[in-house]
Amino acid sequence: MKGSELTAWPDAVYIDQDATRAIRTDRYSFWKRLKDTGEHEFYDVRDDPEQMNNVYGSPDYVDVVSDLDMKLTTFFDTYSDVDYDLWRGGTVKGSTNYAGAFKSLYGEQWEAEAKIKPAFREQ
Repeated sequence: MKGSELTAWPDAVYIDQDATRAIRTDRYSFWKRLKDTGEHEFYDVRDDPEQMNNVYGSPDYVDVVSDLDMKLTTFFDTYSDVDYDLWRGGTVKGSTNYAGAFKSLYGEQWEAEAKIKPAFREQ
C-alpha cells in the first residue's frame, strides 16, 4: 500500500464465533466446534467450492486437518483475550446459544457477561 511488495501476507483467514472457530485457506476450510456444540467440518474447497461434502475424519486429509488445527490453536492462543476466550473458560460479551454447554464445560458458575470491557489492543 506504500509502494512496496508485501512479503509476509497471511495465507489464512481466522474466524471465531461463539462455540465455533474456523480457518479458511485458499484450498481448505476447517470448522472446529467446542465439545457438545456440534460436529467439526472440513472441506477441500478446490474440489467442493460450495462446501457440500464434509470430509472431516477422512484418512486422505488427516495431516491437513492436523496442520490446520495447530494453526487455529496457535492463532487464538496468541491473539484471543483470555477474558472472552470461550475455549479457555472465558465468557461472552452478551448472549449465546450455548450457555448450557459452557456451564457443563466450565461449571454452573459460568455466566455470559453483559458489561463492556476495554477494546482489544495488540501488544
